[in-house]
Amino acid sequence: MRNLGFRLLGLSDPEQVKAGMHTLTSAAEQGDVEAEIALGRIYLAGIPTVPKDVRRARDHFLRAEPSRHPSAAYFLGVMSQNGQGVRADPREAARWFEIAAERGSPDATFLLANAYRAGAGVPKDDKKALALYEKAGELEHAPALQTLALAYLHGELGLEPDEAEYRRYMMEAEHALQHRPVPP
Repeated sequence: MRNLGFRLLGLSDPEQVKAGMHTLTSAAEQGDVEAEIALGRIYLAGIPTVPKDVRRARDHFLRAEPSRHPSAAYFLGVMSQNGQGVRADPREAARWFEIAAERGSPDATFLLANAYRAGAGVPKDDKKALALYEKAGELEHAPALQTLALAYLHGELGLEPDEAEYRRYMMEAEHALQHRPVPP
């Protein structure tokens, strides 16, 4: 059912899109976590025939979260960070990012590193930020690799400036950019 729903969503005919949404909704109601997350993403961004509805998006992500799917926690973190469907709360965002990072989300790991670097919702901690950037970099997260490169270039995050490490991380970032990233 989920695959049929995804195919129908790619069509331009509003009636077929409506049928696709119905199919995805049915799959989600039957416990299909991927369909639940797909619905959350659709409502979070909106598509031409389905208006943006952040409250519905959040409801879908909350229903998917008990499955321990990293995307559910990641999007709940993004929504908490940006105040989408809830009041912006950096502590809540960091909590969700930590959950998603523990489940293997490189995007959440990067955003959690940014939180530690800035002290947004968590205590400012350059060592923790550095470790998280490195973890995300190991997962070929290009922005994390670029952040590490710049930290070596400018001597940030407790690192000494190191031209060789800067170049190494920039080459890794370029390599990562050539791979199609897995969407959160």
